[in-house]
Amino acid sequence: MQPLQLVTPQALTHAIETGADVLILASGVEGSGRATLLRHAVSTAGRAVLNVRAASLATDPAQLTRQLRAITRECRLHGAWPLLIGLDALADHAGLIDCELVQAHAGPVLATCKDGCAWATRRTLVRVAVEL
Repeated sequence: MQPLQLVTPQALTHAIETGADVLILASGVEGSGRATLLRHAVSTAGRAVLNVRAASLATDPAQLTRQLRAITRECRLHGAWPLLIGLDALADHAGLIDCELVQAHAGPVLATCKDGCAWATRRTLVRVAVEL
C-alpha cells in the first residue's frame, strides 16, 4: 500500500493555515474526492471537521435554522470547522445557511458541490475545482 498523495491548491492551503473567515467551496463531480481533499487539508493543519450531509438536513426553514445553530454550537464546543457535503441539496436555502452557519461560525466553513453553487455570501469565497 502507498500513502495517499494529495496536491492541495495554494488558495486552499492559505485559507486553512490562516483560519480566515472564508467559505471554501470544492466543486466537481461526485466521487472526485472533494470532501477527501478538504478533510486532508484541514487535518494537515491540525484541525478537525464536523461532517454534515446537506441532503440529511431539514427543508423546513424553522427546523433547518435549529439544525444550523446546533452545527455551529457543536463546532465551537469541539474546535471543529463545518464541512457541508453536497451543498447543492440546500441551494433553495442559501440565505438561511449564510446567516445561521456561514456568518455565525468563526473560521473557515467548508462545502462540496457539483457546479460551484453561485449564491451570495458576505464572506470571501475560496473556490477549488476538483478534477477526476
